[in-house]
Amino acid sequence: MIFNPEAEKAKRAQRAAEKEAEEAREKLAELRKAARAASDRAAKLTESRGASAYAIYAPYEEAGFSREHAPALFYLRSLDLERFNAALRPFAEAKPGQRLIVSEYDAITANLEEWNRRGEKLYYEKEVRAYDRDCEGFARWQMEHPDEKDWRELPATRRQYFLMWRTAIAKDIDYPRRVKRGVAHDWLVEHGANLRLKKLPPNSAPSNGEISSE
Repeated sequence: MIFNPEAEKAKRAQRAAEKEAEEAREKLAELRKAARAASDRAAKLTESRGASAYAIYAPYEEAGFSREHAPALFYLRSLDLERFNAALRPFAEAKPGQRLIVSEYDAITANLEEWNRRGEKLYYEKEVRAYDRDCEGFARWQMEHPDEKDWRELPATRRQYFLMWRTAIAKDIDYPRRVKRGVAHDWLVEHGANLRLKKLPPNSAPSNGEISSE
């Protein structure tokens, strides 16, 4: 058999080209996999709580709602169907054929101060009930983690700061900042978390710098 250098060279070039083609296919498969993963992450971000919340809020913003109306809307939406209809009926009748959201806006605007007060009270009571569950969780956590730091020595939770802030406004007193969970709990017990709220200033909120993460 006669050795042909040119033929061997061509075969080596062919094998090298096939190897490069295989590596390119593998690389392309990796790129497609990465693209699918990126697409999935983008979809999850689009479907995130923030995006969902904005999608829900957008029609209200278009109708004229702002943060100032939030407690009043919370109160209105807490009503049973009979009371909800009764609250909106005069405003719906004043503008026949108008969208429900416009009647809601008109009703809230006409009753803003009183309904905001009622909504703030509902917010507060909701947080008090949730804090009761938190306290049960504190005790349960300590039982399940006897060798860990006592729950009272952990940083105060967001809900504790929220309740202290609301209680302080209602009683016209100051509240402690940057404290342990136990100190916050004792303060709330001492000052009573289940009290009737006074009217809060619009759009007021505790400073983020004074809130520890849960």
